[in-house]
Amino acid sequence: MALAGQPKAFSDRLRQGQIIRNLHEYVPTGQKMPDGTALVTTVTHPLIVVISPECDLVSDYESRSAVQPGASVPSQVSSNFLEHIQCCKLFEESDIRGTSGMNSAAWSFVKSNRHERYHMIASNIPGRLDDLGPLYLDFKRVLSISTAYLYHLLNAGDMELSEIIEPPWIHQLVQRCYGFQSRVCVPDPNDTRPSAQD
Repeated sequence: MALAGQPKAFSDRLRQGQIIRNLHEYVPTGQKMPDGTALVTTVTHPLIVVISPECDLVSDYESRSAVQPGASVPSQVSSNFLEHIQCCKLFEESDIRGTSGMNSAAWSFVKSNRHERYHMIASNIPGRLDDLGPLYLDFKRVLSISTAYLYHLLNAGDMELSEIIEPPWIHQLVQRCYGFQSRVCVPDPNDTRPSAQD
């Protein structure tokens, strides 16, 4: 696993493989304030990695950069905008090992990247993540975050960017993630739970 070498030297756009630390997302609670406005709560994502395709991120950024503040957006430009950027949560080893059903046999598949749901980023990588040890992606923990919101945080200096997972490692990770996301689930006729029949 390799990361880009200079943790503080970032471009002003998001890249595939970009690791973001402590992202605060505001999520509606389903309740309303007395004046009718929605009540929101803050959800903090300690570590996430951008998995949207690099070509889409470049096209989105170039289109956004071409629009002057306050100007109307031509339809051919706005068609390149990404509404949301796909990210996947990163976890430390203890978070994954403590999940329900994670026995020693399953864990051996996880730590060798043979479990379809998880992907390990090794600890022997350069940069600031060394102090955390190995990190794991859980492909059931994919987030779709507003592109405008992410760029607002980035421009305001309210988003902490960390290393960038470089090719070819990011390509393997993304391919595995989307492979898991695109799987076809077959109902189990012997499982009587309603969730097993969807």
